[in-house]
Amino acid sequence: MEAELHPSVETSVVSGGYTVAGIFVGHKIHTENFDVQILKKVLLCFAILGTGISYLVYFGRPAKVLQNQQQSETRPLVKTITVSSHNEPFVIEMDGNANSLRTTTVAAQVNGQIKRRPSNARSGMFVQEGDILFEVDDTNYRLELEHLEAQLNQTDEETASVEVDIINTSELITLAKEDARLQKKHLNRMTDAFARKSASETDVESALRQEISTRNALQTLLNTKRSGQQMLKQMAATRQLVTARIKQAQVNLERCRVQAPVSGTIVDDIAEQGDYIRDGDELVHISDSSQIEVRCSLQADDLVWVLRKASASAASTEAMLADPLANPIPCDVTYEFGGAEFLWQGSLSRFEGTGIDRDTRTFPCRVTVAEPDSYRVNKRQKRNLSIAPILSSGMFVTVKLPISGLGKLLRVPANAVRPGENVWAVRDGIMQVISVNILESTDDYMLIESDESGVRESDQLVISPLISARDGMEVREESLQ
Repeated sequence: MEAELHPSVETSVVSGGYTVAGIFVGHKIHTENFDVQILKKVLLCFAILGTGISYLVYFGRPAKVLQNQQQSETRPLVKTITVSSHNEPFVIEMDGNANSLRTTTVAAQVNGQIKRRPSNARSGMFVQEGDILFEVDDTNYRLELEHLEAQLNQTDEETASVEVDIINTSELITLAKEDARLQKKHLNRMTDAFARKSASETDVESALRQEISTRNALQTLLNTKRSGQQMLKQMAATRQLVTARIKQAQVNLERCRVQAPVSGTIVDDIAEQGDYIRDGDELVHISDSSQIEVRCSLQADDLVWVLRKASASAASTEAMLADPLANPIPCDVTYEFGGAEFLWQGSLSRFEGTGIDRDTRTFPCRVTVAEPDSYRVNKRQKRNLSIAPILSSGMFVTVKLPISGLGKLLRVPANAVRPGENVWAVRDGIMQVISVNILESTDDYMLIESDESGVRESDQLVISPLISARDGMEVREESLQ
């Protein structure tokens, strides 16, 4: 088929979303429909291929900056800091509860009615040793004392009477002995006369009877004297018994005035004026504040350093095993008051109980403060306080136990310690992962022991983060010190 000639002809063929436009001016176009479709498909294929090649060339090239970095250096850059020595003692802190050295129970020692109670002997009042707390009616005890004193006087008079009897009997014994000597001579004469036939047998028997009677009288006087002497001993024993009862009565009379056995604060009021009390009844409780004991507990890790500190001053291993704290370890007891920190000098004196606490898995111990009234204020806190606390029972305090002289300690920044208590040390450009034993930790630094950790003074420790870190990895250092 032929087409007519026109000045302007526009033919458009659309296939698959693409348009091929042909503008012919002053010519005749004669083509087949099948050839046009093949041409369009070939052109579409070349267009898609060219577009893919263009994207590959443009976006497939590696960045010039990364290529330069990889070519220049492949080792990671880390920030390091130098390990320094720590010459000051490290401090073990424990929370504790202050308690009085003892709480004494004052009980009645006599029976009777409370006649008077001073106004300064009530709950909350501080009393000195020997102050009067109660006065019990002592009428019965005074009468008993008077009765015993009278009985003692009677015993003394009876003793004097027996002594007089003994003296009199002694004089009679002297006369009886003289009489017996004379009768003995008379009997001898009568016996001689009877031998010479100068006296009769009746005369001899009469002389003998008189001699026996004289000896009998003498023996009676001797027996009377011995009885008097024995009576003196009995009277002496009676006097001792009465004297002892008098002393007991005097003690009971003194016990009617109940005195404070120790200096301290009265805790509570149990008995009042007018009450009838019996021997053994509780009257008041007095808290002895002359010394303060702080109850606290040591963690197992801290106990190791305390025992090492104690063993350094122990005389021998046997003494250490018998009493680990035979030489108390000095420490400070602190309390916050009015925005200032007050400190008392104390000493870790003993362990409490038989060992580890089953509930907390800690080791109970006692810290003794010998002078609760003597304190000092932390010098770093410049505060002028007109009042100051007295270390007393019930305070929640902090015990700071300094440990020193146990080897060389190193100070490591807190951000240099990794999870699992490891540090990354850089030596000659090689990173080493070292496990450490942390003695004390704060927000800024941690203390480790040089011998056990393997970290040495002047080592460089990595403080910057790393995505991947391993032992033996090569790194570049950027030291901050």
